[in-house]
This record gives sequence, structure tokens and C-alpha cells, in this order.
Amino acid sequence: MPGWDLVFTPPKSISILWAVVDPAHRAAIERIHHRAVEAAIAYLESHARLLTHDAPPAGLTVAYFEHGSNRAGEPNLHTHALVLNDGVTRDGVTGPIDSRVLYQHKMAAGAIYRSELAALLQTELGLELVRCQSWFELSGFSRTEGRYQTLMNLWSSRRKAIEAHEPSTAAQAQAVAYMTRDKKGYVPPRDELFRAWQEVAAQHGLIQRRATRLIIPEGKDQITLWQRFQEWRTLREARRIVAVHQSHFSRRDLVTAIAVAAQTRGLHSVDVLRLTDTCLKHRQVMSIGLVKDEERFTFKRLYRLEQSLLSQATTLAMTSGMRVSHRGMCQQK
Repeated sequence: MPGWDLVFTPPKSISILWAVVDPAHRAAIERIHHRAVEAAIAYLESHARLLTHDAPPAGLTVAYFEHGSNRAGEPNLHTHALVLNDGVTRDGVTGPIDSRVLYQHKMAAGAIYRSELAALLQTELGLELVRCQSWFELSGFSRTEGRYQTLMNLWSSRRKAIEAHEPSTAAQAQAVAYMTRDKKGYVPPRDELFRAWQEVAAQHGLIQRRATRLIIPEGKDQITLWQRFQEWRTLREARRIVAVHQSHFSRRDLVTAIAVAAQTRGLHSVDVLRLTDTCLKHRQVMSIGLVKDEERFTFKRLYRLEQSLLSQATTLAMTSGMRVSHRGMCQQK
């Protein structure tokens, strides 16, 4: 395998804003997008290993290719990060990459990308963002309601085509995406695309002046108390997500949950990783050993609850019968 193509795409509303604003703000959005991609790659690089050498994390060789449209000719800012199958460790050993690590951490890397993107868009461009499940959108931009609902749906034709097949899993959605996508055709120069996109956007009420007003640069100084409050909210939500969906979890599971919860709260990827380490060191979190060479953790309260349930199940298995109270039988009748 010569390499792997990792694709990072901002939410649709960000691509729409990028297509409509003036060139200076467009360049700013591109820089922020690229920095978020680099944050995700840095996360993957911190876990990458060589296939034939048990050594510290391997440096990755990555080529970035920025695209601005999808196959339907709609605005779709995204970057193909081509990871070459050739890494180098800190002690100078080179060799092929263990692709399983990339696969295991791809969801966490995607969440890191979105959290860093959201934080930079908020702190550097002052954009108002709204959480939507595991991603975010610009405030006022939605496919189900709002002023720009029609525009969002018009430029989400690929998503609608996939949803029409009603896939029940991410794997099915990916298979449908490959099955329904058109062949690549002629792509006009970007200047022509921007003019065409801006004409369509204007027909739906989003002219360049109105789009630019959504960008309000903020000061660089952050209120420490506010950030601590956002970190507390992020950790609380992430712990709840992890505890609800699984009884034990890995570090990458926690990274994913915290990165999702951090979106729109002004927290960067470094904050996500710091909060992950903080959570794992908490007195209520314990390690329960390795599963397939990956350390798993759980919450002590949940662990005690499971131990209690197992103990009760063992006791019941050794009991030949169970007494039912006369009162309970009467109520059942």
C-alpha cells in the first residue's frame, strides 16, 4: 500500500461562508482550516508506529491537496492529506507504517480537527457557532430551518443522495457514497466558481456584505474563568457520553468524546489533549488492563456497580428458587 488518503472537510456552512466572503477573509478561513488539519495529523503522528519496528512514535510524511468543490460543482472546501507509507522514528529507523493505528484513531483525529477548527473560527474570526450532534454549523445555517435552509439543502446534494438510501451505519453510508458519486468532469477555474457561487448565494439572500458581517474579529485575551467553565462543561459532557455508550474505554475514545464536546466552546486541540490527560489521572478513573494491546479505562463507580451486579448474578445462579411475597402475587393478579 503506497499510502492513505485522509480527507478533512469543514461543515457545509463554513464552505458556504468561504465561497461568498471577500478574498482576504477567504484566505483566513483556508489558513484556519489548514491549521486544524495539521492538528489532526499531529495527533495521528503522536500514535503512529512502524510496522516492522517497535519504537517510539514515527514521523509521518504527508502531502496536502486542498480542493474547493465536490463532484456536483458545489462549494466544498476540503483537504486530502496523503499519508505516505514511509515513516521515521526518533532514533532514525525508517519503514512502512502500521495502518491499523491510523484506522483506530481516525475518528479521534476527525474530532480533533473539528474542535480545533471551531476554536480558531471563534477566537480569530469571531464566528457564532452552534453544535449539531458530533459537528457544528454557523448560527442561522441549518438544513431543517432558518433563513438559509434552502441554500444549505441546495449545496448538500451529495448528502441528500446518500440519505435517500437510508444507510444505518457509517460503513453503509460510505458504500452508498462510492456507489452514487458521479465521475469527475471538467472543473472551472476558482474565479469562475466563486462568481457563480456568489450569484446563487445572492439569490438566496446571502450577499457578500452580509456574509462578511458574520465575521467579527475578537481580541486575543481570553477570560480564564470563562475557559475553565467551558472546560468543566466539556469534561462533564464527555464523561457522560463515554459512560452511556460503553463500560470501559480507551484514551482515543475519550479524546473523541472530549473533542466533540469541545466544539463551539473555544477550546483548541491542545486543550482537548490536556483535558484527556487530566480526566485519565482523576481519582475516579481506573485502568483495567490491556485489550488487544490497548489500555482500557473505566470509572470506579461504574466498576463497583458491575462488580455488584456480577456478585448478585452469581448468587442467583446458585439459588434453586426465589420467594415471592404474598403481597407481590396479589398485585400481579
